[in-house]
Amino acid sequence: MTKRKTDRHAHVLIGLVILLIAVFGRLWQMDDAPPGLQHDEIYNAEDSRELVKNGEFHLYYPNNQGREGGLIWVLGLSYELFGTTLVMIRFPSFAFGLVTVALLYRFAGEVYGRSVGGIAAGLAAVSFWAIYNSRVGLRSVMLPVMTLLVLWGLHRLCFHKPESSSRRWRLALLTGVVGGGAVYTYTSVVALYAAFGLFLAGLVVFDRVTLKRRWPELLLIVAVTVVITLPMINVRLNEPEGLHRVHTLTRPWDDFRRGNPDELIDNARKLAGMAAFTGDPEWRYNVADRPLFVLPVGLLVYGGLAVMVRRVQQFPLNGMLLGLIGFGLLPSLLTVAAPSFLRSIVILPGVMICAALAVHQIAQWLPRFTPSQWTWGIGAAVILTVAVTDWPMFFDTWASNDEVNAIYRDDLEQLADYLRDGDESLVFVSTSDDELDPLLYRYANPPGDQDVHVVFFDAFANIVLNDEPTLLFVSPLSPVSEAHADWLTPANGTAYVGQLHRHDGAVAYDIYRLSEQGHTLRDRLESASQWPVYLSPAGETPSLDMAEWHGVTGYPVNFGNVLRLVGVEVPRLEIHSTFDGVNNQLYFQPLVESQYLLLNVFVHLLTPEQEIVAQRDLLGVPSRYWHTDITFMQDNFVPFWDPVPPGRYILTMGVYNWATGERLPVLDQNGEPIADHLKLGVIDVIPRE
Repeated sequence: MTKRKTDRHAHVLIGLVILLIAVFGRLWQMDDAPPGLQHDEIYNAEDSRELVKNGEFHLYYPNNQGREGGLIWVLGLSYELFGTTLVMIRFPSFAFGLVTVALLYRFAGEVYGRSVGGIAAGLAAVSFWAIYNSRVGLRSVMLPVMTLLVLWGLHRLCFHKPESSSRRWRLALLTGVVGGGAVYTYTSVVALYAAFGLFLAGLVVFDRVTLKRRWPELLLIVAVTVVITLPMINVRLNEPEGLHRVHTLTRPWDDFRRGNPDELIDNARKLAGMAAFTGDPEWRYNVADRPLFVLPVGLLVYGGLAVMVRRVQQFPLNGMLLGLIGFGLLPSLLTVAAPSFLRSIVILPGVMICAALAVHQIAQWLPRFTPSQWTWGIGAAVILTVAVTDWPMFFDTWASNDEVNAIYRDDLEQLADYLRDGDESLVFVSTSDDELDPLLYRYANPPGDQDVHVVFFDAFANIVLNDEPTLLFVSPLSPVSEAHADWLTPANGTAYVGQLHRHDGAVAYDIYRLSEQGHTLRDRLESASQWPVYLSPAGETPSLDMAEWHGVTGYPVNFGNVLRLVGVEVPRLEIHSTFDGVNNQLYFQPLVESQYLLLNVFVHLLTPEQEIVAQRDLLGVPSRYWHTDITFMQDNFVPFWDPVPPGRYILTMGVYNWATGERLPVLDQNGEPIADHLKLGVIDVIPRE
C-alpha cells in the first residue's frame, strides 16, 4: 500500500473516531441532559406541526418574539419521520451538530492541514458549547453548518486545485444558495455576510490575482445570496414582528445611544474574556459564568487568533474567519446578558480552529519529534482535557442544577410515564404555564400511548374538583393557594397518595386523590348554591336597593351553553377602603369539552352609575382542557390596588370573549338570552380605622 493511500486511510479513520466520539457525547444520557424540553423548543415544534398538517409555511414565524423559519421547515421533515415525540424535536440538532464536526474536520483540514482539522473537529466533538447546541432543539445549531459550507465553498473555488469551468460555476451557485439560505437560520447570520465582505476586501488588498481569476464566480455568489435573502430583508424591515426579538434585547445599545456606555463597555470586557475568563451568565445555556474552556485551553484560542492575524496575507480566508469572530460577537455586545454563547454561535468554527492553530504553532517550536507528531500529541491532550472538564460540567453540574430543571422540564415526562402505567381516565394537574406545559406533556406522551383526559389548571387561584375519586397532581411550581388548601385535607375526603419525582430526585408532584371518602363537593355546592344571584340585563342602570333587582336566579346559571355557574361564596360584605379587597369564590361546571374558547370571567365592583372601581379577570382552567365531569372553583378576589372611596357598591360577574369583549348571554331554560351578567350583592366599603 502506498504512503498516500495509508495517509488517506488514517485520515478517514481519525475522522470516523472523532465522529463516533461526537455521537456518544450527543446521545449519552439523552433523557437527563438536558432533563427535559424548554419552551423555545415547543414553539418550534408546534409551528412545524402546523406546517405539516395545515400548510402554515412562513419565512418568519412571529410567535415567541419571532423566529426564522429554517429550523421549523427541517422540524417538519422530522415530524413526518418521528411524529409528536421528543426525538422529533431533538433529532435535527443532533444531525446538524454532527455535520458541524465533520465539516470542521474537512474544511480546516484542507486549509490548515489535517492535524489542525482533527483538533478543531475533536474540540467541537467534546466541548460543552457544541454538545449543548447539539442536544437542544434551537435554531442556532444550523448557523455553524451554513457558515462552514460557505467557507468551504469559497476555499475550493478560490484556492483549491483548478476545477473545470462547469464545476466552478456549479460550486459558486451552491455557495450562493447556502449563503442566502443562511438568513433563514438564526439572527446572528449578519456576521456571515459582513465577514464575506471582509474576505472580498482581503482579496483586493492581498490577492488580486485570485480576484481577477474568480470575480465572475464571486459575483454570482453575491447575486444569488442577495436574491435569496431579499424576502427575509423585506420581512425584517416591513413587517411588525420582523425586528421584535432584536428590539427586546438591545438595552445596552439603546443606553449607549443615550450617552450611557457602561453596560456596553462591560459587555465588551466580558466578550473579550469568554474563551478563558468569563462565561454566559444564564444557566439556560451554560454553567453560569463558566468560560468556553478551562484556562489553558482558553489561552490557546487567543494564541490562535494571533497566528491567524499574522497569516492573513498567506491565508486570505483567515480574514473571513477573523471577521466572523469579530462581527459574530456584536449581537452579544449590543444586547443583554453578555457573553451570550447562543447569540455568538456563529464564531464556534473560528474558535475551534484558533485553538487548533495555536497547538500547531507550539508544535513548530518543540524539538525531538516532528511538528506533525507534536501537533497530534498535544492536540489529543487538549481534546482529552476539554472532555474531562466539560463533560462532568454538562452531564452532572449543569443537568442537575435547579434553575436548569425549572427551564428544561422533565416533570411532565415523569407524569406521562406514571399515567401510562396506571388506569386513570381523568386527572387534574396544577401548572405554572397552562399554555406550554400541556404541550410539553404531549411531546412526552405521544398520541395513542394512553387515553387519559388531563385537566391542566393554574393553582394560584383555582382548584379543580370532582365528586368521584380523581387524582390531583400538585406541582411545586404551582402550589394550591391558601384559599383552597382545605380541599387537600382528609376532612374534605382527600387522601394523600405520595410523591412523583424528577430524574434528579426532586419533587415533581404531590399526588392526592380527591373525593376518596364522602361527598364533600356535593355538600359544598349545596351550601354555595344558597347564595342568591340576580339577573342584570344589558343596558340596565342598577339600584342599590336589592328589592328592585330582577328576581333571584336559580342555579345552575347557564352562560352561552358553554359554562354554568353552580355556586357563589362571598364571606364578607363589609370591606375596608384600603389594603383590602372583595373575597369571593365562584364554582363553575363546563358544558363542553376540550374546545379552544377565548373566554374569561370578570368580577366588577361598580358604583350605581356603573363605573368600575375595582375588578378581577380570571379563568384559571382553560377551556381546551375542560371535561363535563369537573367542577372548578375560582378565587376571584378583587384587590383594592388603590383606595376605594367609602360607600355602597354593587358586586357583579359575567363571562366574556377576551378577543372581542363580547359577553356570553345568561340563558333561560329555553335557551333564550335574559341578561349579560349577574349581580352578586351589595358591598359596603368602610374607612380603615
